[in-house]
Amino acid sequence: MLMGRVRKNKLKALLLAVVMLASPVGVALALNSEDLLQRYAQAEAAGDFAEAAAAAELLANGNHDGIKLPPEEQLILKRAAADNHLLAGNKIRAASLLEQVIEETERTTKKSPDLAATYEELADVLLDIGDTGSALQAISQALVIYGNLYGTQHPSYRFPLTRAASFYARAGDGAKASELADAALRLEQKASSPRLYERLATKTRDVVNEAYEIVDVYYGTNRQPSGKGGLDNYYSGKRGEFDLGIVSVSVPRNNRSFGEVNRPDLFKLEFRPDPDRHIMLWDITPLGAPVFYERLRGAINRSDRKEALVYIHGFKNTFDDAARRTAQLAYDLDIDGAPILYSWPSGGTLLSYVKDGNEVNNVRALRDFEDFLQRIVETSGAEKINVIAHSMGNRFLTEALDGIVEKRRSRGDAV
Repeated sequence: MLMGRVRKNKLKALLLAVVMLASPVGVALALNSEDLLQRYAQAEAAGDFAEAAAAAELLANGNHDGIKLPPEEQLILKRAAADNHLLAGNKIRAASLLEQVIEETERTTKKSPDLAATYEELADVLLDIGDTGSALQAISQALVIYGNLYGTQHPSYRFPLTRAASFYARAGDGAKASELADAALRLEQKASSPRLYERLATKTRDVVNEAYEIVDVYYGTNRQPSGKGGLDNYYSGKRGEFDLGIVSVSVPRNNRSFGEVNRPDLFKLEFRPDPDRHIMLWDITPLGAPVFYERLRGAINRSDRKEALVYIHGFKNTFDDAARRTAQLAYDLDIDGAPILYSWPSGGTLLSYVKDGNEVNNVRALRDFEDFLQRIVETSGAEKINVIAHSMGNRFLTEALDGIVEKRRSRGDAV
């Protein structure tokens, strides 16, 4: 389900670590691996996914010079090989590699969102190749892991429940699909009911997990969906229609300095995200406007201080960068209510400065944000709205505030 999560820059970073840490013999391995990496990159760029998969598997084996790569690095490369086998239509080999990734991951942990996502992807592949029994076992295991991570009564657990319901429907088990869909609906109703779900107010969310907190960030964006799948690239840097939704982000309670948005660090030998140590995206759920504003109002009504935090990011930010920062700000500033993100279509790179400058001057984007902010003011029920704009995001904020003031004046309202 979550495709393409291994990128060429991650593989290059992996090989850089081999060069830095290896003995002279290891350096020879790294140089040989660099040739394989070029073969991998060229094949993938040319759309020769079978060749890219073969190169990734050779890299994963890492014993062509008599030296075996560390297990963490092998897993990264095996995921790359599996993704490319899927793109090449070789689903049986992809399933085999995903099973290897799961088996090796479970030697160190049985409780990580990455492991659950791998089980989901394996289930999808197994169903496609006709192994329905094994597919159902894999999706069931994914649900167990998500339940352990979220807590089965946490509102975010409804997202994997909904995916599993859709999966069982595809597999022809309508009764199980209905059962899971009903469970997801009950969590949905709890999430929007102050009386039933009051205990998930900001101050009491540690009943869910002691190591990290799940922060639901309410977002509005005029980015175009990428269509690539995966959480880290769900939205692109291109302008699209205005979209609303909720992105669930975990923030560690410990292992992090105030204000830090920590992600896996290769130099600390961190090869994959860990919710106990890193700020991570868990789910992205686009919503229609009526449902979005109803949920936003419900989240604020459940809080004591009835606060909202609106964050507008700056230049060189992707959607997932901005979502992580919004969750970090809400957690560190102890916002009691709802964090809200406005994400405009920044290109996300240093080279996109001119393009980003044009985006923040786009009249349609400015009006989108002005309308979004006005709707938050009028319908959220927030008694206090904190607004943080960073860098180029200040252009959106100043233009929106000017527009709101002008409209109030034209109506004769107090400013």
